[in-house]
Amino acid sequence: MKISNPMDQYRITEEYLGPFAKDGIVIEKYEGKKGIVLIVDNGKNISPRYSAFKTIKNKYDTKRISIFIKEVEKWFKVSGHSCILPALYIVRYNSRPLICTPYCEMDLRNLINQNKKFNEIETIIVISQILKAIIFSKSRGLDSHQDLKPENVMVKDISKKYIDFPPKKVNEFIKYQIKVADFGMANALKDSALPQGSFPYMAPEQYLPDKYEIFRPDIFAIGVMIYEMLTGKHPCGLEIKDLPYNLSRKKWKSWAEEEKKLFEDDFSDINIGIKNLVSEMLESDPLKRPTENSALLKCLEFLKKIDKNSAKQINIMFEYYDKIADIDKLSYKIDLIRQLAKIRSSVNELIKSITSEIKILKNEEKSPREIIYLCELCYEVSELFLQRNIAGDWDRAEHYAKLIFTLIDKEKSKLIYDDVYPDLRIVGFKIDQEYTHRRDFEFYCEYIGHVIDILERAICKNKTKKYFMEKENYVKSAYYYHMASRYHPKNEYKAVQYLDKCIELNPKEPLFYYFKGKWLHSYYFKIDVLGKKSKISKENCKQLIIQNFDIAIKLDPEWQEPKIWKPNL
Repeated sequence: MKISNPMDQYRITEEYLGPFAKDGIVIEKYEGKKGIVLIVDNGKNISPRYSAFKTIKNKYDTKRISIFIKEVEKWFKVSGHSCILPALYIVRYNSRPLICTPYCEMDLRNLINQNKKFNEIETIIVISQILKAIIFSKSRGLDSHQDLKPENVMVKDISKKYIDFPPKKVNEFIKYQIKVADFGMANALKDSALPQGSFPYMAPEQYLPDKYEIFRPDIFAIGVMIYEMLTGKHPCGLEIKDLPYNLSRKKWKSWAEEEKKLFEDDFSDINIGIKNLVSEMLESDPLKRPTENSALLKCLEFLKKIDKNSAKQINIMFEYYDKIADIDKLSYKIDLIRQLAKIRSSVNELIKSITSEIKILKNEEKSPREIIYLCELCYEVSELFLQRNIAGDWDRAEHYAKLIFTLIDKEKSKLIYDDVYPDLRIVGFKIDQEYTHRRDFEFYCEYIGHVIDILERAICKNKTKKYFMEKENYVKSAYYYHMASRYHPKNEYKAVQYLDKCIELNPKEPLFYYFKGKWLHSYYFKIDVLGKKSKISKENCKQLIIQNFDIAIKLDPEWQEPKIWKPNL
């Protein structure tokens, strides 16, 4: 429901989001049986302009809050693939948990209503993405979504974001990026013995789970959606606009168990291959239905036969989506921990889960990315111990902080930034990524910084410094580099003094000279204002700037940043 009255917008924003709305305002509110979705307008100068929040209706319903938190956990597990609507973050306001997601302008139901009927190519383009999402979610531990329907499939028109997309000679429907959403019922049978879903899309085993050997409702629901897209009707024979969602469970169960579900007249002009695929998907016995992988393969093979350009484009997109998801897999696991830590009732359970995983991982052979992941786990559990703050937690935080140091110091030869975050290549082309490329030593220092931050709170600053001063010069230089970074940009000259300590301890690391040159360059423009308070003359500062950039370039001629940032004074 759109909210047009400014007073109502303000009231609802304050009630549900408070400070988490920032400068945005709720412009739409949709209520289901137990949940609420709020659409926020962040302002025309903010990108993205719109965002969405999902929450519960009754903030005093502790059982519903627990279910909501489990949904968040499942959602974060599968976030990271472009065919799934990501969970961005979770907050708690006024005793009510809220999960923020990107805004999508419509769902598949809107698109079906808008188009009435899709052609075969359009249908395959959409359905392939839904299948890809379900395949990915299974790889992340979800046996079934269990509530697939057009209302839970979001649609984003990416031609509005990218110039000249879709490419020429490619079907226009490629512009629609499909994002499966709402994982509230995911694994519900496995976790809670709940086989439910939405009646028009429920498979026979959701009505009678004890009757069948396996539980495979998602492929059944996708079969129903294909039928709807191609014919404008539900397989039960009713027009979509007349679809009786309130029809009794008994009648929907009876339809789902029917052996013959396709109306020949509706499918008379549909390719026989698609017709057979839908028929297989709607089999009453789940053992006779295709898997999501085999269904996707058939869809892509069919698309290749009738539209090679669109088939090639969607295959490239899928390869890109999969590689990005694989690179971000461990990052999303860490993000899940950070989000769940905001829900206080989850802290003890989180600590138990993380410490168990650390115990397993620390004794295994690890890739560079897995070393970083293990360090991140140690950091997050240390933060949780400090947050919980019961007897012995500071000692536990200290233990895991020192474990980070042990790991990165022992394995520092493996911590090569480009190995941890390799270039992403799709069909031979390098893809630009959002990662900022850093020197390996700077990467190492990031995790030394984690250790310092935890130890200073767990055992105090003086003991932390003493701990590091007992280490070799390489480690000491990383400690002082972290101290230097703390002072910059508030006090460039103090930061430079710490860099001098770094240079004394580790004179062959060009990073120190590069930042000394950069930070002195910032200080250079303040000298006239500081006057007598300046720690150095303008001429001496100028010479030091050029000198340090030159040393950085000489120490590593392949490193481009000093050449790019060297000023012309």
